[in-house]
Amino acid sequence: MYEAQISTTVRRLAPVEGAFRVEVPLIPEEEVYETDGTVEDQSVVFDFDTEQDEGFWLSTIIVPSNLTLIAPDLSERVEVWWITGSDHWHWSSEGLSPVLSKARGAEFLPRSGDSLTLELQKPLPVPGESSTIESVAASYSIGTRLLTGNLALRINATQGSEVNVELPEGAQVQEIEVTVGSETTEYPPSEDHNVVLPISPGESVYRVSWKLEHSLPWLFTSPEVKLQMPARNVDVQVEFQGNRWTVFLAGPLMGPAVLFWGVVVVILVIAIALSLLPNFPLSRTDALILSLGATLSNVWVLLLVGAWFIAIWLRGRNDQRMLEMEEPYFQGLQVVLATLSTIALVALVITIPQALLGSPDMQIVGNDSTSSVFRWYTDQVADYLPEVTVFSLPNWIYLFLMLAWSLWLAFAIIKWSIATWNVMSKPYLWSKTSNEPTEKLPTPQEND
Repeated sequence: MYEAQISTTVRRLAPVEGAFRVEVPLIPEEEVYETDGTVEDQSVVFDFDTEQDEGFWLSTIIVPSNLTLIAPDLSERVEVWWITGSDHWHWSSEGLSPVLSKARGAEFLPRSGDSLTLELQKPLPVPGESSTIESVAASYSIGTRLLTGNLALRINATQGSEVNVELPEGAQVQEIEVTVGSETTEYPPSEDHNVVLPISPGESVYRVSWKLEHSLPWLFTSPEVKLQMPARNVDVQVEFQGNRWTVFLAGPLMGPAVLFWGVVVVILVIAIALSLLPNFPLSRTDALILSLGATLSNVWVLLLVGAWFIAIWLRGRNDQRMLEMEEPYFQGLQVVLATLSTIALVALVITIPQALLGSPDMQIVGNDSTSSVFRWYTDQVADYLPEVTVFSLPNWIYLFLMLAWSLWLAFAIIKWSIATWNVMSKPYLWSKTSNEPTEKLPTPQEND
């Protein structure tokens, strides 16, 4: 049985002016509860005055599974039937064809004696979950001896139930909060690592804070957190407390990437290729060490230093052209080379304190990640939160390597300065007539 709502409107078409009386029959069993006319013997009677254009009535009717509508004598009026379904009832029709159909309704224009049979059907429920985890935000803050975890779930539900969140073994729950609308309720912490959250119909937000005794390893893998049901829009964040040298990251595809390794491979290939040039002022070993250290501290200085080495190499291969060059042009070239050498050497000297006092530039980018905060995203999971991996080293290892690199660079700068002086002194330093050819400075190897 179904209680249908009926809304009827009576509009004046003709005569355009004057008063008249119209009587509209009701459907059998139709109950009128509001009207601006008069109910008389299963009909609604309207006495239109000269200024009245329409009337109405509202009614209900108890409908079994089928309802048949039969159009009365319509010689004096026109009827329009509009049938609309609801979320709880669907309908189908036989007999009179609709003149207009929409998503839930249809319009019919009957003539005298036309019939329309309506069959009512209650929609069957579709099998599926009564609750859905719309989003998950999991964050891990890693200290020297303690791991702090925070889990936020946004759940939509059609009926009350519960969800079980399985935290890693040994986890100590600190706080449980449930927000429904504008009201937030705190629940006592669970003594077990399995947390049962009550689900209310509608949208709710659940927050669980927990701690776990966890030493800080070089290779960190996020702990297993199981939700016992599928989830969508999952964010995972890992943050290190204290100075760490992040070397490698792994996790869902949408997350941070360490660009350092790609950059260093390109730079090493270029450095080795340059060192293979005949009489290039930079050996292969020096090229490797310089590239690795500068890429960690200040990768842009390599562009300047590389241009300087190429300029000195080209200068050393063209002694004969230097002799044939007019003196003003030669002196201008010497000034340019001396300026470039000074700038490059100063940049290398400045790099030393940057390397010793700064932090490694691993060029970590992607999904708003930084050098110490890493964020991953995946669109859906079956039950377990995605596993992320961070390989990091204590910062003192980086400082020790930078100290060794800075000591090597200090001696290398002296060696490269002597080599630059010797190249620029050939065939002479400044003028052919005013000075004898400059004596070649011994290299550190020759002094030994």
